[in-house]
Amino acid sequence: QFLAPWYRVAYLVTKQSCNYNAPIKEAPTADNVKIGVDVHFNFMILNPRDFVYKLGAVKFDELLHSAAEEAIRMAVRETPIDRVYELRGSQAGKLLATVNTKFE
Repeated sequence: QFLAPWYRVAYLVTKQSCNYNAPIKEAPTADNVKIGVDVHFNFMILNPRDFVYKLGAVKFDELLHSAAEEAIRMAVRETPIDRVYELRGSQAGKLLATVNTKFE
């Protein structure tokens, strides 16, 4: 988008997808066995103006971290230890839906 030279650029926001790593060190399973979980999220910022002026990068990081940790811990807590590896693909949609509801 072209702007006249007297406009000031306050922030630059990428339109590419970004990666976010959410490691959880000790999440208890349904059997009370503590496991480590490492989840990667890919996201895109669809509305840069709202992102910068309503949310901000620091607040976004805090919100995404807490939403991801809560969703991961809930999913792991419902799963017995012998079915933990099944969380890889089958629970990804449920986990993503839980995190997405926090950002609506």
